[in-house]
Amino acid sequence: MIRSDARSKKSIRLSLMLFAAALVTMGTACSASDGQLTGPMSTTVTPSRTATSSGTFILSSVTPPVSCEDASGAVTTVNGATATLGKTGTFGIVINAQKTSTTGAVTPETYTSNGTFTQSGSTLVFKVPGVGSFAGTLSGGTLTVSNYPYCGATHTLVFTQQA
Repeated sequence: MIRSDARSKKSIRLSLMLFAAALVTMGTACSASDGQLTGPMSTTVTPSRTATSSGTFILSSVTPPVSCEDASGAVTTVNGATATLGKTGTFGIVINAQKTSTTGAVTPETYTSNGTFTQSGSTLVFKVPGVGSFAGTLSGGTLTVSNYPYCGATHTLVFTQQA
């Protein structure tokens, strides 16, 4: 058995220098600056859960126009609406309407739809829990929502994005 004090200082220095050189070589070979892959690429892609579009949109048109009559003869019409698309894939549509009774009394009403949406390119799919889903498109600051269920019919709502 060799005692540690029997080793020469020269051989210890040489061993340490070789070890340090090996570490430097390994560090340089694995550095990110050379642009070489040092391991296999992952084939799994994790989709982002955030929406690519968000903002506030103001109603510019409704087709067909909303004018529905209930059993009492009161007529509901739409005054305006706002759609909000959240960055996390949530949305809200708030419709401002008024109900005019047969006596001429006007009652303001607000209808709200909240839910989630997914987006693929310019196509959006809106989902409202307990109600169902409807489609839309977003292009150049114009949000078009097709087949929106309101007042006993479906409508196409066109919104313009606010700055």
